[in-house]
Amino acid sequence: MSSFRYLTCCLLILASLVKAPLLYAEDFNLRLERLSSLANQGVKGRLLLNNQELGITLENANTLIPIGSYTGIMRYASSKGFAQSANGQLSNTGDFLLEIAGVPGFTDILFHTGTQPHHSRGCILLGPAYRDDKGIGHLPEDHPLRKLRNYFYGSNQPNSSPITKINITII
Repeated sequence: MSSFRYLTCCLLILASLVKAPLLYAEDFNLRLERLSSLANQGVKGRLLLNNQELGITLENANTLIPIGSYTGIMRYASSKGFAQSANGQLSNTGDFLLEIAGVPGFTDILFHTGTQPHHSRGCILLGPAYRDDKGIGHLPEDHPLRKLRNYFYGSNQPNSSPITKINITII
């Protein structure tokens, strides 16, 4: 048995024993379920990772991406300060910024912070960021984007990137 598969098996057994959330999966399966239209031109949904709910989403009803299955890719830079680093810090560069690739008629479709439909031109909004007194953006520990990063890497302080396929389904 390869050391990778052995380590994965050990993590799965450990997670089941302590009833902790799965920290690593060979596939990273995200599902966005659109739930309802809102009066402010928004569409409310929920985001699930490997069938575990992470949080509520918001999209702009005027720029919804099509229902379908997509591949996620990892980006490390954002001119708008959406890239995440350790401890939920946001800036123009970081180690976690998830893009939905291959969306017909759209480019640069990201999962990022935002609370109003006009904050999105097709992107998936996952709630507010908070700014400290120096203007640096931060995500609280329970923020869906921070949870996504921690699940993806299996740690808040990763020393390597997992080799994993990111599947994104919009329904």
